[in-house]
Amino acid sequence: MRIHVIQSRISDNYFYLLAAEDGSDGLLIDPHDAQSALEVIDREGITLRYLVNTHGHPDHIGGNTRITEVTGVPVYAHPEARPSIPTVDQYVRDGDRFRVGETVLEVLDSP
Repeated sequence: MRIHVIQSRISDNYFYLLAAEDGSDGLLIDPHDAQSALEVIDREGITLRYLVNTHGHPDHIGGNTRITEVTGVPVYAHPEARPSIPTVDQYVRDGDRFRVGETVLEVLDSP
């Protein structure tokens, strides 16, 4: 698995892109800066499959709309984030899993 730590150009935050070694699967976590995320995805040849928000703070969801417009990728978040993340396509709970290449990632609920 490749792990990309992406520094936002519009805030002091970082966010993460996890990708299969061959770029066939990608999972983006808390993308505040859509442009920076899309540049890494394009440069690395990653097929984005998931956009995951850990919570609904604006500095973690700011890139959702643009990224989904460009990639068509679904947005995943916890059901309690419903009021703060209007773009969620699917809710995840403790124990749910994502597959990124050969790696399986498990959701841990940490309220």
